[in-house]
Amino acid sequence: MIRLKQSVQPGQPPSGADMNALIVSLNEARAKLGLKPLASKLPNWKRWVGGEKPDYDGTGLRDTVNANALFTNQIKGDLDGHGQAIIEMRADIKALQEAPPARPFP
Repeated sequence: MIRLKQSVQPGQPPSGADMNALIVSLNEARAKLGLKPLASKLPNWKRWVGGEKPDYDGTGLRDTVNANALFTNQIKGDLDGHGQAIIEMRADIKALQEAPPARPFP
């Protein structure tokens, strides 16, 4: 019988990343090269990936992956339980087949 592993839930997102500071330094480096500044959506993307408040709390990528992991772990538990029930049922059937036949009523 195949034993499935449990799904891994995502960890907490890193808290030290300052996306606004990254955009500022990226725009400074682009200015030195003579390129125009980026109108970046990186901070918005980071909030979506991390499922961070207030914009994406409960609807971000991390929250979706976490919900899917919890659901697949529930399914895994159900499958394991059904697999064990099938093994026990087969043992019961085998015991009934090996039992001596009942004598008919005279």
